[in-house]
Amino acid sequence: MAKENKKINGMTMATEYMEICGVKIWKNASESMINELKVFNGWLLWESPPCPRFVVIFQGKEKIYLAKGKLKIFFEDGGEFFEIEAGDVVEFPNKLTIECEVLEAAKKYYNFERE
Repeated sequence: MAKENKKINGMTMATEYMEICGVKIWKNASESMINELKVFNGWLLWESPPCPRFVVIFQGKEKIYLAKGKLKIFFEDGGEFFEIEAGDVVEFPNKLTIECEVLEAAKKYYNFERE
């Protein structure tokens, strides 16, 4: 686990995350982190029923909050993968190509920065 210092309500707090191939994953993100990110104030919403793998190409850095469901993320080389579930925050770097499989009906909030 890596640590990152975040300023929340004027206080510096350490948050722990995992990093896999440049993707940062905060498992079961705290309510204060969700509030600091302003997830429910302007982030876009994406919903999906369970479905097979599909390709995603990131055209900028994208941060997501999975409010419901479970996703399996596969890297372009097809070898390494990880799963995210409700409550997780994930940051995908610019120009990353992945495949995503929706294991359980998903509700995802997302925000991206074009680079």
